[in-house]
Amino acid sequence: MSRQKSRLALRITSTLSVPVVLLGLAGAATAAQPSSPGEVAIPGSQSLKAETSQKVSAAPAAQERTVTVSLAPRDQRGLDSFLNNLADPASADYHKYLTPQEYSARFGPSQHSVDQVVKYLESHGLRVNSIATGKQSITATGSNAQLSSAFATELAVYQDAKLGGTFVGAAEAAKLPSNVASLVTNVAGLTDQKKPLSASSHQNPNAAAQLGAQKTAKPVKIAKPKSTDQGSGVNGGFTPAELNKAYNTASITNANQGAGTTVAVVSFSGHKASNPLAYDKQYGITAPAVQNVNVDGGPGSDVSGQGEVDLDIEVLHAIAPQATILNYQAPNTDTSDLDLYTAIVNDNKASIITSSWGLPEILAGASHVNALANIFKQAAAQGITVFSAAGDHGASDDWPNKKDKTLTVDSPSSDPNVTGVGGTRLYVDSTSGAWASESVWNDYVQNNDSWRGAGGGGVSSIFARPSWQTGKGVNLNQKRQVPDISSAAAEYQYSTYTENVDANNVDHGSAWFASAGTSAAAPLNAGFLALTSAKGGGTKFGNINPLIYQIAANDTSAFHDVTTGTNSIVGNSAAYPATVGFDKATGWGSPVFPNFSTGLLK
Repeated sequence: MSRQKSRLALRITSTLSVPVVLLGLAGAATAAQPSSPGEVAIPGSQSLKAETSQKVSAAPAAQERTVTVSLAPRDQRGLDSFLNNLADPASADYHKYLTPQEYSARFGPSQHSVDQVVKYLESHGLRVNSIATGKQSITATGSNAQLSSAFATELAVYQDAKLGGTFVGAAEAAKLPSNVASLVTNVAGLTDQKKPLSASSHQNPNAAAQLGAQKTAKPVKIAKPKSTDQGSGVNGGFTPAELNKAYNTASITNANQGAGTTVAVVSFSGHKASNPLAYDKQYGITAPAVQNVNVDGGPGSDVSGQGEVDLDIEVLHAIAPQATILNYQAPNTDTSDLDLYTAIVNDNKASIITSSWGLPEILAGASHVNALANIFKQAAAQGITVFSAAGDHGASDDWPNKKDKTLTVDSPSSDPNVTGVGGTRLYVDSTSGAWASESVWNDYVQNNDSWRGAGGGGVSSIFARPSWQTGKGVNLNQKRQVPDISSAAAEYQYSTYTENVDANNVDHGSAWFASAGTSAAAPLNAGFLALTSAKGGGTKFGNINPLIYQIAANDTSAFHDVTTGTNSIVGNSAAYPATVGFDKATGWGSPVFPNFSTGLLK
C-alpha cells in the first residue's frame, strides 16, 4: 500500500492513475500458522486495504519482496531528555548536535539487538541487504513463502474493488517471537498495494476553462483594491518578488540568498528537470543545479506526482535561490518513506528537510508513525529541521476516503519533532505589495462533487502533547496539536511550471498552472529558514518547535496572528476556528521577519 499522498492542490484538469502490479497465481505461499503463545503482533503491519478487498488466492511462493524492519532506539528516556536539552540555552548540551555515528553509539539499538534481529531474519531464509547507520532499520529480501513464515502472517493476492487490479498483502499483522518483537517497532513492505497518487489532490473538474494551462507565462492584470489576494504571475499567482515582499525576506537575507545551506526535498515521484529551469528563466532566478538522490532505486518512470516535485523546488528557488537542493526521490511504496527519511538523516548533508507528502494518522497506522518518529528524533539530535505540510482537507484529513468527516490530522506533520505547516489566504497591499492580512485557507466548495482544499490541523491521536507546547490557545488537556505555523497556501496563490496531463493520462507537454496547498507553504518556510541559517553563518536549528512556542510567548510581534476563518470543511463550528494566539487552524500564524528570525538566532 502506498504510504504517501501529495499535499499539492495543483490546478490541473486531469485524473492521474497509478498502475497496479498484476501477479501470477501459480506456486502459492504456505499459509501462516496460528501464532504461538510466545508470539507478539506488530500492530499496523497488515495491509489496510486487504481487510476490505476480496482474497483471490495465496501469494506466489517464489515471488520476492523487500521489507524494512524498524528497531527502537535504546535509552528512549535519555534520548528525549537530550532532545529537550538541545533546545535549552541553559543546558550544557544546547545546540551540541551529533553525527549519525555518534547518535548510533549513544542512542541507536545495541549491536546485540541488531544481531538478534538479523539472526532471526536469516534463520527464515531472508537476505539482509542493509543496516542503517543509526541502526534503527534493517532491510531484508525474501520470497513470499519466507516472509510469511518469518512474520507468521499469510500473504495473499487480493482484488482491489476500488482501483481494480490485484495486489499482494497481509490481512493480519506480522507476528514475531516475544524476544524479537520487543526490539521491533514496525514491519513495512509486506504489501505492494498502492493508492492513486495524484499531482492534483484537489482539482475542480468543472473549472477547466478558468483553470486551464498556459504554454507561456502571461501576467495577470488585477484590479487595485486596498488589498488583494492575487499576484501578477500566471493565473494570478504571486511572483517570487511578490512573495518575498509580502513576507519581508529582505530583512533577513543577504547577498548570498541562502548560499551555504542545504535543503533536502522529499519526493515520491520523478519529474522533468527542465520544468524548474523554465520557472527560473521566467523570473530571472539563478540557482545551483538540483541534485537528485535515488532511494530504493528511485521512482523509475513514475511521474504521477511531478507537479508536487516541481512546486517544491520552484518555491525554494523563489525564496532561497542559492541554497543547495538535494531531491531525494523514491518509489511510492509501503517502505519508501521510512527508507527515504533514513537516507536523508544518515547522509547528514542537509540541515533542512521539506516534505509535502503524507497520510492521515488513522490510515498511516501507529506502528508506522512511531517508526518514523524514531527517525525524526535522530534528525533532531543531528540538528536537522523538518517541515511538513499539514494537509489540504482542513480538520478532516481523511475526507478523500469516501468523504470521511472524522477529525484527524496528517502524518508526519503531527510528529513533535516535525514542524507542521498549515495554510492561509494571503492578502497584500495593492500599492506597496507589503503584507496586509491573512485568513485561514478554506476553499472547499462542494457543488456537483467538485471540491478544493483547506489548511489541515487538529489533534493527534498518537502523540502526547510535548512539554514545550504551551501558550495562549493551546489546550493543555489534549494531545499534540497542529499546525505549528502557517503561510500562504490558498487557491491561485502560486504559479508553477509543470506537465499538462489530461484525464486520459496523456502528457501534452509542460505548461504554467495556478497551484495551491500546504505543500507550497512547507517549502516556503524551509526557504525562510535557509535564509535565516545563512544569516547566522550556517546555523543549524534542529527541531525548531520548542523555539517557536518560546518566541510566541516572548514576542507577539514575531507572528501574524490569524484570527479569521475556520478549517472545518463540513460545517463543524467547533473544528477549528482561528482565534487569538495559537489555534488548530493556523498554529501561531505566519512568521514576521525579521522578528521571527531574530528569535531563532538568539
